[in-house]
Amino acid sequence: IGAMKALRYVMKDGVGKQIFDAGEEFNADDALSDKPLVMVGGNAWGGLMTTCMKPHEDALFYAHVEPSKAIAAEIASYKEMKGLVDGEYIGVHLRYLEGKCPGRAKMFYMPTVEKQIAAMCHNMYPHTAKVVKENGMAMEGLKLYLSSDRQRPLADKSFEKQGSISYDRGNKKDKYFGDGTHFVMGHTGTRVFEPAVDMFMLLGAKLFVGNMLSTFSTNVANIRYGHGGRKSVLAWPEPAVMKTKSFWECERATFWCGTETKEWSSVKHSKAHGTC
Repeated sequence: IGAMKALRYVMKDGVGKQIFDAGEEFNADDALSDKPLVMVGGNAWGGLMTTCMKPHEDALFYAHVEPSKAIAAEIASYKEMKGLVDGEYIGVHLRYLEGKCPGRAKMFYMPTVEKQIAAMCHNMYPHTAKVVKENGMAMEGLKLYLSSDRQRPLADKSFEKQGSISYDRGNKKDKYFGDGTHFVMGHTGTRVFEPAVDMFMLLGAKLFVGNMLSTFSTNVANIRYGHGGRKSVLAWPEPAVMKTKSFWECERATFWCGTETKEWSSVKHSKAHGTC
């Protein structure tokens, strides 16, 4: 598969169609039916979140996700500038979802896991330090890379006081919403997409602490997993089921689509009955 030329296929009038519709159309096309299907879907909600791929299929897909040459060059330059070495720093992503984060934890998940997930909505340095310690590491001697949506200034300051490093080339406004920064002039003199720099900076962290309610965090964790099973924590304290199951079995798409649906997904959620 790796040696084959990539073939992109777009469904004919695919709006509103289910995954089996895509499969029937794909198989009916002689020019496509003998080709390996790597991924169906485009965005977080309409693609990976609803195709319900198996763990090994997810890992195979994300293993091929790499930064563009411009982003890779910017990251290499920034790491050298800040003395960041892969596997020797902690990566953190803060996301408040425009104030909706705690409410979504309650709406989407069962009470047994809601608090652990909501805790990441309110993550500040002391909480991250606990996560790091419980994973057998100490903050002393490790640098800390912070990617924040800038929606909770006090949370940002709690990390900044501990010497956190952030790639903030633009303004200090909300990074993802409204007038936030998107494309910025990088250190290499090339315009780059700031969230993409953040995403692949977090890839090299020894441990990643994110937020399961954030598609950004889950994508970072997914890419880390695809690139060698690097540890990611998206809910803390980690629910008991995570001690016996892999990250992929506990990733939120599985909560809504897989065998853990009844245990994890809130009855208020439209996919609570596993009709993914």
